[in-house]
Amino acid sequence: MEITKSLKIKPLKTLAIVAILFSYSACTSDDDTAHEEPITEIDPPIVIDCQYFNQHPNAILEDNPNAPVDYVVTCNGTSIPDDVTIEPGVTIAFESDASFWVREDGSLKAIGTSSQPITFTGVEQSMGYWGGIYFGSDDSKNEIKNALIEYGGGTASSWSSSEKGGVVIGAGASLKFSNNVVQYCQAWGLNLYYSANESQTSIDNNTFIKNEVPVRISSPMVDVLKGSNDYMENQVNKIEIKTDYPIEGNKTLRKATVPYWVKDYNNAGFRVGIGKLTIEPGTRIEMDDNTWFSVGANGALKIVGTSSEKISITGVAQVAGGWGNIR
Repeated sequence: MEITKSLKIKPLKTLAIVAILFSYSACTSDDDTAHEEPITEIDPPIVIDCQYFNQHPNAILEDNPNAPVDYVVTCNGTSIPDDVTIEPGVTIAFESDASFWVREDGSLKAIGTSSQPITFTGVEQSMGYWGGIYFGSDDSKNEIKNALIEYGGGTASSWSSSEKGGVVIGAGASLKFSNNVVQYCQAWGLNLYYSANESQTSIDNNTFIKNEVPVRISSPMVDVLKGSNDYMENQVNKIEIKTDYPIEGNKTLRKATVPYWVKDYNNAGFRVGIGKLTIEPGTRIEMDDNTWFSVGANGALKIVGTSSEKISITGVAQVAGGWGNIR
């Protein structure tokens, strides 16, 4: 389901409105002593600047029922050097180009609930307004669950990389990413551009809506992308596969609700080195010009569909010779 409103109405604010309406309706023309009920004040957000997490070790970001926005981030590449926890119901708004950068020794745990999701949004609601969340840490605590991530991806969120996206998983990092909505992000909603710790990384049961491209994933990392994700109304409504280096080990390219797009990166093919790539029945793969599948001497490629769920490998350009071959 698409989430279009990012700033929450907290319970106390709602109760205050109800109280005002109740006191008004209770008044009559005969009541000369009517009095006004106190109005609950709206608290301003806490500012997270470049040094906030250095000054607040192992910070826990808490939900303030009196604040429609709990925190405002003002800094590009806001460093998270240790363990940061974000509690359910928290809303964090990012100023232009601001971002989070989870450093090598840090971790970010943001686990909301279905009734109290965590929100990462922009101070202004426009595509690519803020940077994103960059994970440069291989920590098993890294997790985002039941969250809304929107309007990010406009600029790199880490000084160590030029990669963009609402969420970026850096080289060798890890992240469990599930039950989230990612929308209106520039570049990619989620960008796993190189490698990750596969044993601690999964992308499962998320919804990507109206992003430039929903997901980019490096070809050797395809196994972490599960088939339960949804993709709706993205500008390029395909999963982009970045062909950098050969697949090693046994990997599965799972059937998705949209095609995979094997994009031409430096004339590199989708290569299976040492191991096996299995393509699930019903999968559609669209190949750029100058891309191909290649299987090494110690590799294997299994492409077995069914009569009702055929596997389709075709060109982005629907012309003869629109892509290479399987070799």
